[in-house]
Amino acid sequence: MEQKNLTTLVVENKNQTKITGVVEVLSATDKAAVIKLVDGNVQIFGAGLKVEKLSPEEKLLLLSGSVSKIEFLNELGGKGFFKRLFK
Repeated sequence: MEQKNLTTLVVENKNQTKITGVVEVLSATDKAAVIKLVDGNVQIFGAGLKVEKLSPEEKLLLLSGSVSKIEFLNELGGKGFFKRLFK
């Protein structure tokens, strides 16, 4: 059974990241990247982050740089109702 909207995220040695299921890169700096996926959003934090390859046809993103944290966001791009409510 083929899954067309499969999202994978692989971090190798904390400095090479491969993500599939990418729709677009919403923002990217050397310290953080926000990526829209077919099934939500993900934010990656680190140092020296750099987009090495973005292929919309393959829905593929390759990042280099040191990754320190990965946070999956809800579809609205936020951190959820209760986290916003109890800031």
